[in-house]
Amino acid sequence: MGAEPWTVHIDFNKGSEGEKVSEMGAAGRTLYTKEQTYTGGQAAVLHARRGKEEFGRWGGTITFPKHLHKGDEVWWRVHTHWPKGMDYSASPRLKFMRIHTCPKGGGNFGYDDIYMNAPGSKHPLQFIYEGQHKWSMIGTAEDAVQYDAWECYEYYVKFDDKSVDDGGDARVRFWKNGKLLADITDRITLKKPDAYADAAFLFTYWNSSPWQGQMLLKDSVTFQVGETVSASGNMKIKWKVASAKEGVVYLVDPEKDWKQRKRPYSTIKAGETLTGTTSQQTATVETVLHTHPSMDIKMYVDDITVTTKKPETVDAHGNPYLGPTEPDKK
Repeated sequence: MGAEPWTVHIDFNKGSEGEKVSEMGAAGRTLYTKEQTYTGGQAAVLHARRGKEEFGRWGGTITFPKHLHKGDEVWWRVHTHWPKGMDYSASPRLKFMRIHTCPKGGGNFGYDDIYMNAPGSKHPLQFIYEGQHKWSMIGTAEDAVQYDAWECYEYYVKFDDKSVDDGGDARVRFWKNGKLLADITDRITLKKPDAYADAAFLFTYWNSSPWQGQMLLKDSVTFQVGETVSASGNMKIKWKVASAKEGVVYLVDPEKDWKQRKRPYSTIKAGETLTGTTSQQTATVETVLHTHPSMDIKMYVDDITVTTKKPETVDAHGNPYLGPTEPDKK
């Protein structure tokens, strides 16, 4: 506590369009782009393929210049843009803004996590410290993602193994577009008094996003909705029939099976034989019409700031915060 404050600012203007972002520990599908920008003429575009967790391909990491300990605090702001039609639902929810914590000797004590809930949720976001496993809801339905618009999210954490409500200093605040959505005072943010935080993670991977697909069958059969189906390519994996009509079947990978498999990326291919466990019907896949959603996920981020320097700006409640910046005029 009391160390010289530091600031990391990433504007995504230092690389060439189409190249992998170099300004943070970017994943493989995080690239410079001019398609959508907030400031400076360039941003980052993030790609993910639904049906794959995309670890190492989705998001990025900002390593802190100095570790943050009990009593330290950090402000982290990011601007995001979700194109219309992009489905950010995950199973059960999508990791968004994450701060990694460690035991004294290094390792993993879990994350101070902000998650995004699926579109249409009562609360669009929620917080959990993995070292405590207690949830706090953030925002209301009106605070959900607005498509085709740049939005500003800001995350504040004060680190302590004892919450404000229990006489300590641990606190979390979260803003969207300058509006305070949560001021959480009953959660810890460190597991032990000698633990520390070392990095901020943006997304990192897609939580248990199950493979889903619609298939055209060579045979005039109708599988039963709800039954499981095995495919000849891998008889050990069972797929659940979400909907079916004669000659067409829509399958999903059940969440409980997905979580039990280290590499659950197997997909069904044309030519394989499907067998229903209840109906005992069999059919050959003629064509895989599409996986769901039929497009890959694509979204944009720009103008990221992470700082331990106390901002001079305050919100409507008198809380110090970075606040939204003004976009470039188009």
